[in-house]
Amino acid sequence: MTVDAFPLQSDHIVSSKLCDPKVKQYSGYLNIAPNANMFFWFFESRKNPKNSPLTIWLSGGPGYSSMFALFQEVGPCKIDKYINKSRLSVNSWNKVTNLLFIDQPIGAGFSYGARMILYKVPKYASLDLHLFSESYGGHYVPVMAKLIIQNNGIIKTGKLKDLIPINLKSCGIGDKPLLSPQLIEEMRDKWPLCKHDIEECYKTDTIHDCVVANITCLDDYSGIYAQNSNNSNASLYDIRTINGRPDAIYAKFLDDPFVMKSIGVNTNEITSYLEINNDIYNRFTDSGDLMHSMMSQVEFLLHNNIPILFFTGDADYICNWMGGNEMAESLKWKRQHEFKNAVFREWNVGEVKADEIRKLSDFYEDPEEPIIVGHDGGGIVESIGQFNQEIS
Repeated sequence: MTVDAFPLQSDHIVSSKLCDPKVKQYSGYLNIAPNANMFFWFFESRKNPKNSPLTIWLSGGPGYSSMFALFQEVGPCKIDKYINKSRLSVNSWNKVTNLLFIDQPIGAGFSYGARMILYKVPKYASLDLHLFSESYGGHYVPVMAKLIIQNNGIIKTGKLKDLIPINLKSCGIGDKPLLSPQLIEEMRDKWPLCKHDIEECYKTDTIHDCVVANITCLDDYSGIYAQNSNNSNASLYDIRTINGRPDAIYAKFLDDPFVMKSIGVNTNEITSYLEINNDIYNRFTDSGDLMHSMMSQVEFLLHNNIPILFFTGDADYICNWMGGNEMAESLKWKRQHEFKNAVFREWNVGEVKADEIRKLSDFYEDPEEPIIVGHDGGGIVESIGQFNQEIS
């Protein structure tokens, strides 16, 4: 896309030396609509950025800031809680890719209001693109990827002028007996109604039916686990812990006025960092969106030969690997039965077992196969080895 395609006078972009001082970086706001300003933070690859792909990260929630993933999961630095300073992360994904974090939708993180940075800094527009997210981001990535493919097709016909196709290479979606026999039996009793209401939501696609399914399944069914997880010392995100998410020690770093100014935060509008915006979550819930299925979009991507990585932790309850595995098996595409017959095998990084992996004959040479990585972890992502294999 040409840089002049949108008015840029309201954009505010800076370049700092925070977090990963040896790479080129940009952060700040893109004005996507009146009173809508989307915050981003971009880091070039530590190795050969001109020939590295571009990976975009969108956190889920809905309403979670992508700064969580930047500092707690896949980004270039971690925060030392004792001195409130950043230190380089040896496992950052920008060891092998240019990396862009976006706070979305508007209201998440530092956003207060995407036109993508690709259009503001067009030298990145021709790079191979990988879209990654986790948890509720499974609603974002398939839709965005499908739109990219559809627009690429229109661009090739010449109907969209002054646009360049985006070279989408892959997508990644992932995350993240503990109750008494009485409570387990209670969940079994609630399941038939939950299943019925989900099917009604899929059939009618009305806000009313999807909100009802959300209430039935999340409040009445999954709520049994959530309400009793504290008693069993089992987190929704990592059943081995009481709190499956790391403490947000990075939030103090982002609240520092010097840091906010350095990365271009509009302190007239944003006075402190907000890790998750519950108002956004509630709006998505009230619209029935939580119960909508994205499987048809995923099937569209597979039919268009876009590799998809599903990565889940076997200690994660809320985005559990068993549900992810069944979903992947049920995807309707030309190699569905072949994938269902594939088995999990040990996956090592160097000499260390990292996970178990399930794929077809040779996923990385044949770009038409989904993959599930499960086991040995909760819902928090950090594996550079797993990611590097996906984009190689």
